[in-house]
Amino acid sequence: MKKSTLLTASFLFIGIVAGSVFSQKTPNDAKPLNIKREAIRPSNVADYLKLTATHFVEMQTPSGFYKFEYDFMAGGYTNWDNIVLQIRSMYFLLNYYNLLKKNNSNPQLAAAVLDTVRKALKGYSNATLNNNHGSFISFYYNPDNIANEAMIVSKADRQSAEVSATAWALATYLIYWNTTNSKEFLAEHKKLLKTIIYHTKEALANPNVEYNYIPECWIALATYYTIFEDKDVEELINRLNNNFQKYTNLISDVNKYSLYMMAINIEKEKKIQGNTITTVLKQTSNILDNIFPTGVQYTNTCLASIGLFNASSILDLSSNQYAKKISQLSSSRAKFEYDNSLNLFISPNQTWISLGPGRTLHTQDFLKFSGASLSGTHLPRTDISASSDCLMAGINFIK
Repeated sequence: MKKSTLLTASFLFIGIVAGSVFSQKTPNDAKPLNIKREAIRPSNVADYLKLTATHFVEMQTPSGFYKFEYDFMAGGYTNWDNIVLQIRSMYFLLNYYNLLKKNNSNPQLAAAVLDTVRKALKGYSNATLNNNHGSFISFYYNPDNIANEAMIVSKADRQSAEVSATAWALATYLIYWNTTNSKEFLAEHKKLLKTIIYHTKEALANPNVEYNYIPECWIALATYYTIFEDKDVEELINRLNNNFQKYTNLISDVNKYSLYMMAINIEKEKKIQGNTITTVLKQTSNILDNIFPTGVQYTNTCLASIGLFNASSILDLSSNQYAKKISQLSSSRAKFEYDNSLNLFISPNQTWISLGPGRTLHTQDFLKFSGASLSGTHLPRTDISASSDCLMAGINFIK
């Protein structure tokens, strides 16, 4: 049975039947969206988000994907790529579309963003291969073969990346369907679901093996269950909760922690298990006290902001006073990390950045990347995950 609303990664999606969408042109022949680009930094979160979303609309390639990383020191794109982060970026961009629709704001940009996501979904369909378990997104999806030589990895790492990418694609297909009522990609998400169920069961059957794709599978399954009341998927989610509660190791990877917090927070439409909240409290306390005790001044930490914001939302469900305290600390820290990361935002008409005390980098290339975010002050590169992470983090702080 379809539910009326979808809560995902701390943001409420309201099912809206989309109207007409813009035809998406390629970056070479597209007219830029009619957005004023002043030579000053944006003054509020909404303006930052608008510029970043416009950047994604204008930089998309005809394949639906993106050139992943640009090095401003070298003056060109690198050979690096990441299929997982390519797709996760569209999941976050679709969050922004729903924010615009919910607030009935900027219909021109909303239509362009939705069409950008649709174009990406078509690209995922073209990159999908079938197997005995359903279908999956191919690691070697790149139609231009640009990065394949630079992406030689072990078979296990490749398969893990394909499962993670498939999970993000499934979640994006589902939210697109829930938002638009379009049946265009219905067959795709059914096949992808089979693959995610298979690999989730595989991971749960081998608790002593570390499967890096577990949080992404959890996100996809929780998204599915929030839309459809499916008993089999519900059982898997309960098993994932039980598995997380038994997780004795403290998570030291802030990015992995953030994905787990996103997955658990999607379940807020139904009651989150009390033991899961206890585990979230333990893991979040460790992140704040030991792993991430102070802000990282020169690095983009928007994904950490997303994780801490979601953790705060989860812990706020508890009546425990210590949990309430950590919830408040997490919320404050999430805002601090987001604000700090905005120092790495590329403003309209910006032509230089500081590389630290007494060092600057001047290049006209910054003009092409207005709305994007740098990976760090000492790493003058931009990639689509750094930019989309900050897009999603900013959505959490829209009033």
